[in-house]
Amino acid sequence: MGRKPQPHTPLVDEEDGQSVHTQHPDETPSWGMYVSVLPALSGPFLFGYCLGFTSPAFSSNKHHWDADKLDSMMSLTSDQITWFGSVIALAAGVGSLVCGWPVDRFGKKMGMLTANLLMLVGFVVLIATPVVVPKSMPDSEIPGGHRGPSMGFDNTKQVVQLCGARVIMGLANGFVCVTSAAYMSELATLKLRGVLGAFFQNAVVGGIVSSYLVGMFTNWQGMSYFAIGVAVMGLLTSFIIPESPQWLVSKGRDAEAEQSLRRMRSSDTDIKGLLDTLRAQVEVRRQSEADVARGSLMTELCQAPRGKALLIGVGLMATAQLNGISAVAAYASQILGQVWPTGNTANSFAFYGQLIKLTVTVFASSLMAKFPRRYMLAGSLSGMIASCFCICLYFFDDSLPAALVMVGYVGYLVSFAMGTGALSWLMLGEIFHPNVRATASAICTAWNWLLTFYISKTINVYKEAFGGGDEHKGMGCVFAMYGGCACLGLLFALCCLPETLGKSYKHVERDMLGRAGRSPVDDLLMP
Repeated sequence: MGRKPQPHTPLVDEEDGQSVHTQHPDETPSWGMYVSVLPALSGPFLFGYCLGFTSPAFSSNKHHWDADKLDSMMSLTSDQITWFGSVIALAAGVGSLVCGWPVDRFGKKMGMLTANLLMLVGFVVLIATPVVVPKSMPDSEIPGGHRGPSMGFDNTKQVVQLCGARVIMGLANGFVCVTSAAYMSELATLKLRGVLGAFFQNAVVGGIVSSYLVGMFTNWQGMSYFAIGVAVMGLLTSFIIPESPQWLVSKGRDAEAEQSLRRMRSSDTDIKGLLDTLRAQVEVRRQSEADVARGSLMTELCQAPRGKALLIGVGLMATAQLNGISAVAAYASQILGQVWPTGNTANSFAFYGQLIKLTVTVFASSLMAKFPRRYMLAGSLSGMIASCFCICLYFFDDSLPAALVMVGYVGYLVSFAMGTGALSWLMLGEIFHPNVRATASAICTAWNWLLTFYISKTINVYKEAFGGGDEHKGMGCVFAMYGGCACLGLLFALCCLPETLGKSYKHVERDMLGRAGRSPVDDLLMP
């Protein structure tokens, strides 16, 4: 016989008056919870796969393209390549903003299904793009005598279709950002919420690693077929997973919410008590929304400390993106291809670096619950600065060992994984008052996607502007710029960020108001 369910009492947090938690410590998950989470990971996985797709899909050296690469078969210019790589970020920003109403109206399960469907359509449109320069075309028939930027074929229709495919994928990524992480959080028990939250980040990095791995064995068409297979599996399994109990309760569908909870909790869990807690959470949220509706949301955002929290959130997103991580993820093979221009060497090294990053990301998730956020972020940025310096050294003086670039590349990815990537988003959820959290987070997310687009689109612009025809010098200057931005992020982390680890929102709010009178030591000593 199972253990008798224990009493379950919903409580409202005494400090912020918003968050609801429970006295019941024995909310035990069933296997059904883990089975339900797995299909939800297809969206984040494809999210990462799309971000990494461009690196192995394009030739690693622009002076002599590989016949089966996307840039060669579509006769793409440098500017067209960066549009293909970056437009997905703009579309993801739009998708994040517009999907809020349909997800709230039709549920997170429908949101994840839509994301997989859009991803499927996007890759089908991509693979259906007519080839301009077939792989079988001999070099003698190509203007200039070889494959490269000088081919000069008319590819306007192909570029429009390729970028259209990436826009569809970007909209899918917008749905993924809004639905998948929230769905996993709402399915998880209180003790496992942080662990399942880390699954999202790990799935994104796993998608990037997989795109590099698949790209080592096939071309962009084979990579697209792989993504279509994952999207189809995600689409089919989205039909069989339960809906979020929290969403069901918010729509008054308590009987279905109870059914969903029984699938995801063991028999000794007090299901009725959990339903009471969910009802209390929904009521608190509705009251908060009513309070905001009676007042002015923008007025609240412009008042301290909520206005300061918004500025800090904007700064966190800038810290996470201006160090160049989006460009490195999208064009790693092309960056390393300036050092190892022949064969598949650059893509192989790019894959090994991302594999190490995935391992470190999994490890770092456990550290974020133990060490002060600000100092983990500062340590992460310090490592990125040192790594950018290593890369700069080689590109400014290529008589140095080429291994210096690999050391810098791996160090850069490891340092980012140790804090900058996940902590920026984690702290974003800890600095905003519940009344403004949804709107402020949406503003910061849109800002993040805009920066992602900017960094992905401008890497070649800056390389050519700084280098003046010298590609090595140009790339060295680009990484010097990324390192300089990481230095500014380090100053921001040490001087402007409040510590949030183990603190309620009210405590964080007091820290933001009294930031000027506090020293770094205070943050370590004060609970």
